[in-house]
Amino acid sequence: GINAEYMGKDSMSAPQPKEEQYTQEELELINEVESKMKGLDDKLAQFNQIKDIASAEEFGPTPEQTAQMDRISDLPVIDRKGRVLHTNEEIHKRYKEGLPGLRLLELPYCVDCVKKKIYFWTIASAFGSLALNQHRLLRQGKRIRDMKFKPFMTGYFMILFAGTVFSIAESVTFEAFCNINSIHYRVVDNNQQLMRELKEKLKR
Repeated sequence: GINAEYMGKDSMSAPQPKEEQYTQEELELINEVESKMKGLDDKLAQFNQIKDIASAEEFGPTPEQTAQMDRISDLPVIDRKGRVLHTNEEIHKRYKEGLPGLRLLELPYCVDCVKKKIYFWTIASAFGSLALNQHRLLRQGKRIRDMKFKPFMTGYFMILFAGTVFSIAESVTFEAFCNINSIHYRVVDNNQQLMRELKEKLKR
């Protein structure tokens, strides 16, 4: 019992290890070593990435890389205006599956072209109706301020309707954007072939 009590006193009176305290120079050296180790880790990660790319080019992508590329290819491509962009292959597929009278709606360049022309007529129709009503009032010996709202709107919608029908008919008949067989929707595997065809057309 005495020995145990003596040993307990010795253990209680034994000095506890003190925490190591570093000087400012030692702390700076430790931080420098840690930053260099982090830089080595980054370079090692870049090297592994380059090695994976090189092996994929030589032996083909791994199953994990193929699955990742498939997931990425399934994501839609969206432009700055939030519109989904389709490839020419998808446009041809949607055009063939569409209804005969509505297939042109699957041609994005054609739709944009017609929209711009209709937008032009929404503004031009106002000036056209104003000019027609002004001419009618002058023939009747009246002043411009005698113009009524109803005749003005009637002339506006008549010009807008006629301009819209004309623009749609003109675009469908003459615009290359509204032709599925035009160069804008051509599916070309080789970009150099497409550039040669464009140069030949420009020479003509």
